[in-house]
Amino acid sequence: MGFSDWSLTAECSCRVIYGEVCYSPGEEVQLLRHSPYGRSSRWMATALVLKTSEAKALVSSILSPSVMNWITQLIEKLFCWLPRPYFVHPDESGVRITLGSRVSPTPPGWYVDVPLIHDFVKVNVATQGLTLAEQSVLTSDDVDLAIRGAILYRITNAEKAIFETDDFDKSLEAVAAGVIEQFVATKTYDQLRDRKGLRDEITRGLREAASGWGIKLQRVYISDIGRVKNIRVLGGSSVIPIEEN
Repeated sequence: MGFSDWSLTAECSCRVIYGEVCYSPGEEVQLLRHSPYGRSSRWMATALVLKTSEAKALVSSILSPSVMNWITQLIEKLFCWLPRPYFVHPDESGVRITLGSRVSPTPPGWYVDVPLIHDFVKVNVATQGLTLAEQSVLTSDDVDLAIRGAILYRITNAEKAIFETDDFDKSLEAVAAGVIEQFVATKTYDQLRDRKGLRDEITRGLREAASGWGIKLQRVYISDIGRVKNIRVLGGSSVIPIEEN
């Protein structure tokens, strides 16, 4: 009997047959292997004959959900250290940081990501829209106004957009709020009836700020300008706008 031919077969009587000899549960079986030189040598390992129920319990303990979950997590952690492909889609652009210091651009394509060596960051370079929250401002003739608008922009330099600002959406919204406040404070209510001047001023101010962020401003919209009364609640910063009839 060759080394690959031996087998232990569990019988219903809880006895095990090894070759032509029957063994009772609890006995140890010395396994033989066939030497390539034509001689049989005694295998170093021994097999303990178990009852069928004991064998099933042993297999169940080895293949328990907790053990299998641990094995799965171990395999996943091992795969995390292997190089993997990294894809940059046509509507994206980004940078690759090597060893935490060297920065290189990553235009659309595929790259090899080596853990502990590379760090990839990418952003969407398609045209994006940003809605400006309703803002309460005061004109030079003390008229309270509420202004709403929107901005269309796209990223032209992913490296600047990633490293020059923490969140370009919030940065654009903050700059737009400042430009609107400064512009409206120097104009009367009648002068603001011309929305084109307000749009042009916001566009100019945003372009000056966004030029260093790798962002190209495409269009500014002023969706609404309305007169309101602001009631400031004591002890808080809430503003309740009430439209005039």
